[in-house]
Amino acid sequence: MKTKPNIIVIEDDCDMQDLITAFFKPRSYDVLSYDDPAKALADISEQKLDFDVIITDLKLPNMSGIEFTKSIKALGI
Repeated sequence: MKTKPNIIVIEDDCDMQDLITAFFKPRSYDVLSYDDPAKALADISEQKLDFDVIITDLKLPNMSGIEFTKSIKALGI
């Protein structure tokens, strides 16, 4: 049984990533943060990470937030 909602944050700006994490953690969310969308995608698909929400930047290195979201959808997750 899951106790806390899980959020995955993909943000290449460290300050913004910290701000988002600092907002959700005290509100009883588990937050997993990435600065590289390819690494996040690999972990999600290989480790079968369980998440409720993904918060992603639109402009990321090597892949846009839209492309990332399409990749997640293509995985059937």
